[in-house]
Amino acid sequence: MKCYECGGTYVERNDRYEYNDYYVGPINVEGIQYYSCDSCDDVLFSLEMAEAIEKERDKRIAEFIANFPVKDFVSSSEAAAMLGISRQAFNKNRRIKRGFIYQTKLSGTPVYLRQSVIQYKDTGDGRFPLHPVQSDKPRELVYSK
Repeated sequence: MKCYECGGTYVERNDRYEYNDYYVGPINVEGIQYYSCDSCDDVLFSLEMAEAIEKERDKRIAEFIANFPVKDFVSSSEAAAMLGISRQAFNKNRRIKRGFIYQTKLSGTPVYLRQSVIQYKDTGDGRFPLHPVQSDKPRELVYSK
């Protein structure tokens, strides 16, 4: 397969890969197939690699969120009020369901990180880097078959 960036050739790899995620920092995935250009080191992920990265990313987000004190979380009713929308609109919002506001569960009830809700209201994206060292910018995942 030819590289779209430089015209080189993608080589199949199964070794350790470190992905630097903008929100959670470095993610290490081992033993899953991906493709790397032999000239420019551009990378294409297989579906399995992309799923492994997402699984590890979700795990890291949950770990970071668990370190916030309980007082930093609000209920869905409070979050909806902060955003100026109904609770039903809040619970049905696709972007919120997909993680654009950081959330966790306390005693089985979903709660939302207050800082994330405020940022979502201001920018439409409540995500922010959770790790101490920040990378340059978010990187898009490219799926290959």
